[in-house]
Amino acid sequence: MMEEHLRQVSFNGIKAETSKCNIKGTETINVVFHLPEKRRILSTRDGFQEVQVVGENICPMELWDYAHKNGNVFRQKVLESLGETKRSCSLLFTGADPRQWALEVKHNELMVFLTVDFRTNAMRAGYDRPKGKRFRNQGTINIFLFTLNNLSDGAITRSIITATEAKCAALQDQSIKSSYNEKLTATGTGTDNIIIVPGIGEKIKLLRGHSPLSLAIGESVLSAMKAAIHGHFLS
Repeated sequence: MMEEHLRQVSFNGIKAETSKCNIKGTETINVVFHLPEKRRILSTRDGFQEVQVVGENICPMELWDYAHKNGNVFRQKVLESLGETKRSCSLLFTGADPRQWALEVKHNELMVFLTVDFRTNAMRAGYDRPKGKRFRNQGTINIFLFTLNNLSDGAITRSIITATEAKCAALQDQSIKSSYNEKLTATGTGTDNIIIVPGIGEKIKLLRGHSPLSLAIGESVLSAMKAAIHGHFLS
């Protein structure tokens, strides 16, 4: 189902696909977005980069220990399976249930793809403080945000605030509880990340929470989050 939907993606020259990566005899899933040219993107995992491919690797439980203990080797194997390098491709990683994802295109001005899982790792920021080092972070929420507008570095970073607020709102609306205290509503997980991919359209230098683009980001992330939580698919 995911593969079929992603093949239909045609936003701002971006094409999407899924592929497999075999690591130690176990298949992982790659979700990748090919940009028509190199763009300056922001990943909360790796910072600002100039790449032509962004994507996510979805790792099954059998490989979690290996992936955590051999992170650089694991990442390199995924990149090699894509025919890419760290300079050409920005990756996020997750152990999420591959059925809990959503894709939304809003009026051809932005596109959101996200995967959602919070089964063992949901937290309420400012309240929860997990003890010890965790090697089985099953829950992760990864968000990919693509815009038609070209964004300044300030606008790129400001968009993360709106996307995060919308993510929190969706978790609160759906009463998703913290994995550490069932009395608390979660605001995210301990391993969440986001990648912002600006377009090459009209330049936006300054973004505020009530800017038209911010309103669209909030609506799309909220909608996609709720769809993914319930295993519904958007397009």
